[in-house]
Amino acid sequence: MHSRKVLLIVGSIIIASLGLSYTSHLFGYEPEPLIENIPAEYQVETPNLERQTPYNCGPYNVHAIASTNPDFTVSAEELVTRIDQWKIPRLGFLPFHIRYLLKSVELKSHALNFRWLDDQDRLDILASRVANGNPIILLVKKHGYQHYITVFGYNLETDQWHIYDPMLSQAEGNQTIDTNGALPGNETLKGDELLYLWSQGGMLSFFEWYAISVNQEQ
Repeated sequence: MHSRKVLLIVGSIIIASLGLSYTSHLFGYEPEPLIENIPAEYQVETPNLERQTPYNCGPYNVHAIASTNPDFTVSAEELVTRIDQWKIPRLGFLPFHIRYLLKSVELKSHALNFRWLDDQDRLDILASRVANGNPIILLVKKHGYQHYITVFGYNLETDQWHIYDPMLSQAEGNQTIDTNGALPGNETLKGDELLYLWSQGGMLSFFEWYAISVNQEQ
């Protein structure tokens, strides 16, 4: 009887550990606080700023990141077809669908959860990741919808965060308007603006303060 109770306790611990690991994989790991110096400014070149089709902001963000590699030739709409069977009507794609799509184009990613960090740590960690050449996909609320954007650069001295928003108005061809000129992405926000949009992100109270850090080295 004693050995059965021990086995039951050990089994419960293993199951709980596996459940916690799986939950962290889905909803993101909390990143460690920074102990390193962060460059005051960093930019990732963004040659492709296409205007998304309805509810496809996730695949278009993946396309923008993958397109920083000049050898990448897959279209954004082709990426949509790879996960279109999982699209939630009038909502789009869940974060793990986006990570699956990143893997399909041979980009490594890490799910991060910033829920329990303060605002300064959130911005510092974002800057640190971007400065290592890793664009960050954020789940925010923008244009009245849950929406994915990507942080491609920043300037800490001027408190500027350069993002790609695939839902900005359409310009010539299938490109979005570019509201920040030669800077990365197509829009520049102040830190508090970015944090507010990010704070509103989440789906059914899940994926709040959620981010996907993308390693551009294929």
